[in-house]
Amino acid sequence: LASDAPLEVRNTWGGTVVDSTIWFAVNMPTPGVVYSRVIERLLEAGADPMEIYPFPTGDPKLDDLIRRFRAR
Repeated sequence: LASDAPLEVRNTWGGTVVDSTIWFAVNMPTPGVVYSRVIERLLEAGADPMEIYPFPTGDPKLDDLIRRFRAR
């Protein structure tokens, strides 16, 4: 974010940075990482919450966060 990196560029698997972060949060979480805060910062920085797939994620805390940003 500090480097002003583009947030909507697609990776090799077709996802965005917020998509990838959510995938890791749900499927391969790293101990000590507060994924909800990372995802919130990405969304606050302009990542498109409508590009998050699949939704719902299955994580109630993340789903609530995403719903909040989708409602804006």
